[in-house]
Amino acid sequence: MDVKKVLRVARHALVWGPWGVGKTRLGQEVCGEDALQVYINEDVSTQELFGHYVPEGAQFRWHDGPLTDAFRLGKGVVVNELHKASSEVLVAMLGLLDDPLVAKLTLPTGETVRVREGFKVVATSNEPPDVLDEALVDRFDAIVEIKAPMSGVIAAIRMMDDAMATVIQNSYEDPSRAISPRRAFAWHRMKKSGLTSKQALEAAFGDQAQDVGMALKALTTEWTETLTDEEEI
Repeated sequence: MDVKKVLRVARHALVWGPWGVGKTRLGQEVCGEDALQVYINEDVSTQELFGHYVPEGAQFRWHDGPLTDAFRLGKGVVVNELHKASSEVLVAMLGLLDDPLVAKLTLPTGETVRVREGFKVVATSNEPPDVLDEALVDRFDAIVEIKAPMSGVIAAIRMMDDAMATVIQNSYEDPSRAISPRRAFAWHRMKKSGLTSKQALEAAFGDQAQDVGMALKALTTEWTETLTDEEEI
């Protein structure tokens, strides 16, 4: 399945899978450069996402939240960590994701905002859809599971180190031993900042550092020589 093509044509989509595989990057890409992005946790309120009054002199003025803003202006929005949303937020999102023929938001000001063409939500989750309310899940045109790092993520790591990209990619063959791509980016940043390859591996990968090092040495003599020389220093 061409995931990007599916997400581009879907009105709203739910993308789920393990952390670090590129779900947010994918959502941003299919929603467009001007897409908004929000992160959800149990403490994020509907006011933060949909809007609230702000003081303006002796009066209060209504201020749209990012979801209302996208709904009103016809923008794409990436909603990250949907599985962490409070029940209040999840209920509020039912109207947001409804069919365009009936989708509308009635604000505390009394204004009714109707959805504008171009509005699109790509929600991400580390948990499967069955942890969410069925009525909410039903509002997504597409539900896509991402089991391993997207090709763009692996390509970015490969530009830093070919063997490292292969190790990260291969680790997802056994989900219980999967290594987040973010660890590879952290390794690269620390190495560029002056740590040796071995020091950066230990700092970035922690308990997995030894396994990663062995896998790297098994792939190239360059890594074998590098890590062996550094162990002798």
